[in-house]
Amino acid sequence: MSFLAPTPLSTGSAAGDAVLWTAVVIAPLTCVPDMGHLGKFSACGIAAVLATFVVIFWYGLVESGLGGFGMIAWGDLWPKGGIDGLSKWFGICAFSYGTVPITYNIQEGMRDPSQMSRATQIALVLVYIVYVIISDGVAIVYRPATGPDGFEGDVLQELPVGWIPTAIRMAMTFVVLVTAPLLAVPCAQLVEGKLGIDTDPKNSVVVFEEGDARSFVQRHPNASSVAVRYAICLLCAGISILVPGFVDVLSFVGAFCVALTSFVFPPLLHITLLRRKLAEEEVRATRSVSAPVFKPDAATEKELRRFGSPQVGEKKRANPMTADSLRIIRIDAALLIWGVVATAITSLLTFLDLFR
Repeated sequence: MSFLAPTPLSTGSAAGDAVLWTAVVIAPLTCVPDMGHLGKFSACGIAAVLATFVVIFWYGLVESGLGGFGMIAWGDLWPKGGIDGLSKWFGICAFSYGTVPITYNIQEGMRDPSQMSRATQIALVLVYIVYVIISDGVAIVYRPATGPDGFEGDVLQELPVGWIPTAIRMAMTFVVLVTAPLLAVPCAQLVEGKLGIDTDPKNSVVVFEEGDARSFVQRHPNASSVAVRYAICLLCAGISILVPGFVDVLSFVGAFCVALTSFVFPPLLHITLLRRKLAEEEVRATRSVSAPVFKPDAATEKELRRFGSPQVGEKKRANPMTADSLRIIRIDAALLIWGVVATAITSLLTFLDLFR
């Protein structure tokens, strides 16, 4: 909540701002009956973000002009700091594009949940384009003011004091307040499941149904769920106070948590489910082999044996492991190995960087 520091809504203390707004806004929003209601605020948040960066670009151009474009060097195209910088870059990218942790919550709030895959594809492409234009553009425009090391904190700290920058800071605060619950709810649901806090069927409705698979959403969280969600939000607020380096925390969360759920668990679970499916198909295929409708003579049996066909009374062992299945398993195995190695190395390096 450092955005609020120069605004009238600040308590004058970073710790006070974090605890106050977490307890008053973020935590209650994690307990709303339907997360789909936050979609309307998210649309307003997108407009606020666009307005924010328009103002940031404008102040940068007024202060430095286009001089930053002449200061671009070849080394700016790659993460700085060697393997440590590369690990931090990997964590930031994983966090920025990691849709897996929030997919199901967003899907539950969609009008047509079956379009989630298509919506995710479009969103990731648009996010990539916007990231390239905004992040690189802002860094280049402010290059004469920040130097080759870039921004020391968030980009809003480079704005002067005035009613327009104040409005922009408050708009960004609004975006954070309505977006944070979308990240906190999946974590809370996992904790609630481990603690055995069951959902009351009377308060649950089916929001997505495909075949035998159903997705439920709890309309009214019970007292235990509310307590868990408040505890998680306040714990996160406390961590944000103790660890002032937001980028370092972001890179560690991306390199460890988001990377695990995005690059390690999906191929691992897919391999497990595919092997189970193939085993079930093999059992069904073996049971479907029936007795022959006629009994061949000795000469016919000899010819059948010569061409590899089973003899009378024998059952040919079914082998549903097709070439496509083997190819998919090999791809999943390669992705799993890469995900484990990348997650382990980057998580260790970004974690150690937190204490430097």
